[in-house]
Amino acid sequence: MKCAIVTVFYNTNYGAVLQAYALSKTIEKLTNSECYLIDYRREKIRNMFRFSLFDVGMDGKIRITFDSLKRTVKQCINPKGTIIRFKKFEDFRKEHMSISDEVYYKREQINFKDINILFLGSDQIWNPDITQGFDDVYFGKINNSSIFTVSYAASLGKTIFSDAELFELKQLINYVDIISVREEEGAEVIRQLTDREIICVPDPTVLVDRKSWLKIAAGTKKIKKKYIMVYMLEYSQVLVDLAYQMSEKYKCEIILFDSGLSKPIKRMKQKKACGPNEFIRYLADAEFVITNSFHGTVFSVIFHKQFYTIPHKTKGSRMINFCNKLDLDNRIIDESRNINSIEIEKQIDYSLIQLKLDELKQVGFDFIKGALKEIDYE
Repeated sequence: MKCAIVTVFYNTNYGAVLQAYALSKTIEKLTNSECYLIDYRREKIRNMFRFSLFDVGMDGKIRITFDSLKRTVKQCINPKGTIIRFKKFEDFRKEHMSISDEVYYKREQINFKDINILFLGSDQIWNPDITQGFDDVYFGKINNSSIFTVSYAASLGKTIFSDAELFELKQLINYVDIISVREEEGAEVIRQLTDREIICVPDPTVLVDRKSWLKIAAGTKKIKKKYIMVYMLEYSQVLVDLAYQMSEKYKCEIILFDSGLSKPIKRMKQKKACGPNEFIRYLADAEFVITNSFHGTVFSVIFHKQFYTIPHKTKGSRMINFCNKLDLDNRIIDESRNINSIEIEKQIDYSLIQLKLDELKQVGFDFIKGALKEIDYE
């Protein structure tokens, strides 16, 4: 039995890389067999992480473009947040992830000869705004039509679609043999397009336990000083003000992880060149976590952190959905909420939360096991 996964992982986004790692390791554990990631890179990211003044076109020729010039300037101005950061992500992928030898840029190039089951997801692989229109590959529409396909926690990333998008989505989900999504809102969208069963399962990072996550952070330097960790994907003044307030309460500095903010933030020590294993170490050792990231929220729960989450303006439903399932509604801070009204003294009791997290985890395990039974896996 061989399994493969097609998802987004060739980037410098902590959540994207760690969810891919988590799903592959979970499938390997449940099947006791090989599971590797398909190195499929959409055309947009073909040159995004190149360390060169030149781009490589689809014809194989190299040329200087506006994007290659802009990329080179960014790398010169901010090498820690570009060159060094990407190298650390690449080192993590090489050390911890099993990836196909071949790199694919087009659907027509993909031809699996040894795969029994193809998992699609997780993350926002079905969000046309991110994939520049729906991408056939992320629905299993490839040359090998006989391969059994299962989506695991695929995310649409939004709930409003044009009529044309809904029509295309309806056609593409026919290529998926068993469908699961990450958010209940996404499940409802797809249920309107088909009479098939649509299951909602947790993000794969939930399926890996705390000890296993700490193992991949074992080689990183332990931080001795107390600190508040901020993981901010988009600038939020509410988040910044709350971080200052918590810093004063805990009498410690603020460590900032972000997705490439152009300007530094006062009183925050920005970490630009950390890999996924260092990200886990910083989060696991933090006194408090404040984030507007979904995966920042998930890892806060996994590591039993005291935290607050400010839902992302356009992708916040998944954070709200996750917290609701664990009865952590009071850890959600709305952008319009008055910081002074926040009960910062209130602590999370994880004795009950962990039981709910274990139940959520079991939903994911049961779904994968059920999918494997469909192809008579023993």
